[in-house]
Amino acid sequence: MECKGSLVSFSRKLSTQHMQWPGWLSLLLLFLFPLPGFSAEQCNGVANKEISAPLAANTTCTATNKITVLPGVTVPLGDTLSLYAPVVSVPVGPVSIQGSLRVAPSNPWLDYVWATSVWGQCEGSCGVGQGRQYRSVWCETAEDGIVVPNHNCDAASEPGDSQSCTVQPPQCPATATNPLNDTGITWGGDYPNGNNATCTSNINAPQDCNQGRDATHNDDSDGHAGFSFTKLDANGNPLPPSAVSWSCVKDNITGLVWEVKTTDGGIHDKDNTYRWGGLTAQGSGYGTYYNDWDVLVNGSNSEQLCGFNDWRVPTRQELQGLVNYNRINPAIDTAYFPNTVGSHFWSSSPYANASDYAWNVSFYNGYAYYYYRGVSRHVRLVRSGQ
Repeated sequence: MECKGSLVSFSRKLSTQHMQWPGWLSLLLLFLFPLPGFSAEQCNGVANKEISAPLAANTTCTATNKITVLPGVTVPLGDTLSLYAPVVSVPVGPVSIQGSLRVAPSNPWLDYVWATSVWGQCEGSCGVGQGRQYRSVWCETAEDGIVVPNHNCDAASEPGDSQSCTVQPPQCPATATNPLNDTGITWGGDYPNGNNATCTSNINAPQDCNQGRDATHNDDSDGHAGFSFTKLDANGNPLPPSAVSWSCVKDNITGLVWEVKTTDGGIHDKDNTYRWGGLTAQGSGYGTYYNDWDVLVNGSNSEQLCGFNDWRVPTRQELQGLVNYNRINPAIDTAYFPNTVGSHFWSSSPYANASDYAWNVSFYNGYAYYYYRGVSRHVRLVRSGQ
């Protein structure tokens, strides 16, 4: 149905009789011989208009007008009531229409409008400070907000779905609270067996030595490959790597401070061994707990080893973080941890599946095992760094 300056032909057929006049002849007759009840309804500036059948009208409408068609209006075969909705097409004969119909405006885009969601979070790379944010854009009917295909809206006025933005503050990944050491491996595999002396390989896959700190910080100035250690004196003061005597070592990656073993026969002697349990052992008393290593924990805190009094037995993960898998017997950097026996060291972690077992780490080959608590093992104390 053309809206502006056109003949609204709702009553081109005034009854259910199947009159097969040409459409142009019907229009002409309606102009020349107005039927009873015919009125040239004007809807200029009127938001809503009720029109009862039969009706034919020269109509001048604005975009906001709506004509309500009452029961009894007949629509001939193939007639279109509106440019938008509903488009009526009947297979045979006239049909009665009930309900509301929009009058087509002179500007076809005014019945539909673009709608958008709110802008999403500004997304950007860490440290760059510039990013982009996005939103959804869709087309909907102006009156009742029904979503329709986008081609119904004016493409020239379509709003954008993205824009640049400033990342405030830069959305950087959080720093790990418990970072891990790398493996210390600096050689590549040599298929079908063996290893190369350097980080080369005939295997078409990244090797351990190609990744992590062992690749990016591969120097031995402060520890083997990617390890980074600082020697500490008896009061906890840092010493240069060339120092020949030190009491503790700070792991600069994990922040942990470790006891250094001695050969003086005292509580820190490398040959001392203990059954599992005692002070700082984890768990809630499930299974057997021995108190053998209490003498080491109490003695280190009483003497304030390296200036600290919060020494404890490390967890399995903490202890295994000292393992240098580039070597065996002992599997540790001996330039910073001398007097280390290539044997088993207890952790504070109990073994969950058996009440009389706990985890230890072998510094012969770096493997972690669970073992019977009543067997004596070595212990190296640790404290959380600051």
